[in-house]
Amino acid sequence: DLTKQDGKKLWLSEYGDCGSWGNPMGCSGNYEKSNGMFMVEMMNADFVSLQMTAWLYWQPMDAHEDWGFIRFSYDAEHNWGSKEHWEVKNKYYLHAQFSRH
Repeated sequence: DLTKQDGKKLWLSEYGDCGSWGNPMGCSGNYEKSNGMFMVEMMNADFVSLQMTAWLYWQPMDAHEDWGFIRFSYDAEHNWGSKEHWEVKNKYYLHAQFSRH
């Protein structure tokens, strides 16, 4: 492929869960949008098949239910809310399995 020919490393820097943006890639399996299993399947395929050297998640925190590793309540008055109201999603722990040594 082009990256190998040019001696460059391949990184992934944009990812959307299964079902996002009208599901352009299609889902394999019966996954909920935000449970993290589709993300793990994609990470594994990217590292093995495409030989990625980095896999970045561009939105680790979000107020939306289906995005982010950590969900928080956002409003104009309280901004990020308090940590007591943050919800750590399954994707956080699943992604950690790829990033811990």
